[in-house]
Amino acid sequence: MRKTKRRSLKLFLASAFVTALVIAFAVAMIFVEANTSKTGLKRVSTPFSAGFSDGKAEITVNDRDYVFSVQPIFEFLKSNALTAAFGAWLLI
Repeated sequence: MRKTKRRSLKLFLASAFVTALVIAFAVAMIFVEANTSKTGLKRVSTPFSAGFSDGKAEITVNDRDYVFSVQPIFEFLKSNALTAAFGAWLLI
């Protein structure tokens, strides 16, 4: 039985993350396309836009604004637990 190398595991996890991002983007584009075809593109001034400001993610889909708070994510990224986990990951 072949032993899995750490580098191979890191490459696998990185590729899984990139794949998840691509799938999420594709699903978002399908959602935008479906809504745009229902409402008619000529009546929509902003089919899709996304931005971040003041700890909030602002997403506009077919002139409808959705606002999500990303402050808990920022707090998690600044936490001591994540720093310790990242340090342990670097030691592996």
